[in-house]
Amino acid sequence: MSDATSEGDRHIGIEFPNELQNLIFDYAARSDGRCARELVQVSQYVNQWWVAFNIRIVTQISFWNRINPILYERIVVRGPQSAMCLLRTIRERPRGYFTSFIKSLAFSDDVMLPLVKPILAEFSKSIIVFTVFRTSDSPDNFLQFVRSPYLRRLTLVHKRVPGSRPYLWENPYEIPSDMVSLLTHLAVVIDYQHGGWRTLTEATRRHNRDHADPDLMAPFRNLTCFAVSHLCWTSTKDLRLIAKNLRCFAILGSEATRGEENERTLKAMVKLQDRRFILISKYGRPGDWSVDNAFTPSNFWMQIEAMVSQGYISDEGALWADQIRS
Repeated sequence: MSDATSEGDRHIGIEFPNELQNLIFDYAARSDGRCARELVQVSQYVNQWWVAFNIRIVTQISFWNRINPILYERIVVRGPQSAMCLLRTIRERPRGYFTSFIKSLAFSDDVMLPLVKPILAEFSKSIIVFTVFRTSDSPDNFLQFVRSPYLRRLTLVHKRVPGSRPYLWENPYEIPSDMVSLLTHLAVVIDYQHGGWRTLTEATRRHNRDHADPDLMAPFRNLTCFAVSHLCWTSTKDLRLIAKNLRCFAILGSEATRGEENERTLKAMVKLQDRRFILISKYGRPGDWSVDNAFTPSNFWMQIEAMVSQGYISDEGALWADQIRS
């Protein structure tokens, strides 16, 4: 076999220009956060194309100053080991180093508060999206330790642990009032009964007493989209009275809510005569969600808002107009 053939066998494929490799890396990494670190680790060219592309700087620092905003844009803490690795990374950098990078942060349900607090102290200062997975036997409430004034989207996923006693002394999604006032999108996924949502209960009570009170809207003044598991929709439906900027209220169903239960829910929705409500056939169980979903951009809210704006009462094709006529 000739040297030319051997050389060709060793370099199968096309070597793209540095500028194109840059674009491919950026797109792949932002489409799925898991790709960013994998590409950095496996590609011997990533460092080379960035240094070559910035030949006037030609420093390792310039490379990482470009890569880190992509690597750390979405942080997903998948377990205690992941949390400890992240804490080591924090200690290796100056205080505040990651603040401008991180836009989305998510925690799995087995990461406890002692590990979470120092991560939130460093990583939650500028987040826009926050996702938390918890279990019914967890006493920890992470929300009070989130420091971002830019938080807009919050997803809370609470799963029942068989045989455990839920902490009924506090609603699992009792959200600090200053945080509620920041939110535009809130999703609550839960599969067990719990105590009341004090913030909503109090606001509803005051609304029934004095419709003109401008403070009523304060906790929910920016909320435009709300989604909740079917189990809790009737106890939260009064949000429509308080959140004056609300555009959609999604009721998240599951296999258990199909058939007759589905029909009963649709009839109850029609009685409300509020076309912001929509019944979604899935996403209502904690098992429908994965912390790994936080690695990628989500179209969850975009799809719901689109269906509401098009007049659907459910994601299975039923229209509000047809339900009202029937």
